Amino acid sequence: MALRKALRPLTKENVAHRYTHRTFLRRQFVQRLFRRLPSNPKKLAYFVDTFANYNDPLLAEATVAVLEHHGYAVHVPRRQRGSGMPALSVGDVDTARARAAYNVPPLRNSCGMATASSAPSRVRPWP
Repeated sequence: MALRKALRPLTKENVAHRYTHRTFLRRQFVQRLFRRLPSNPKKLAYFVDTFANYNDPLLAEATVAVLEHHGYAVHVPRRQRGSGMPALSVGDVDTARARAAYNVPPLRNSCGMATASSAPSRVRPWP
């Protein structure tokens, strides 16, 4: 740890976020969100971004709590991976496309629901 600090001074811009062993998608909390939703007209499919899933699952839980507080029934598709934005930001278009090809069908098949995410750059409305 001392070596790390000596080589790379800690500033607000370069703080490394820790990973959690209990991701949002693995937490017991989310098990109820995998179920089919009641006939609430306000339904959302929640796409969990990489940061909220692996680094700060409480952010994902808070996002769901806010959505539910506003009357939305929230569904989390089981089959989802992190977005392809990190790959795309370094020019890896093929990986980004592969991630989209994996993530879009379960979100699209969520009964025609709108999609929400705690990372706005990860979600684009579908026609």
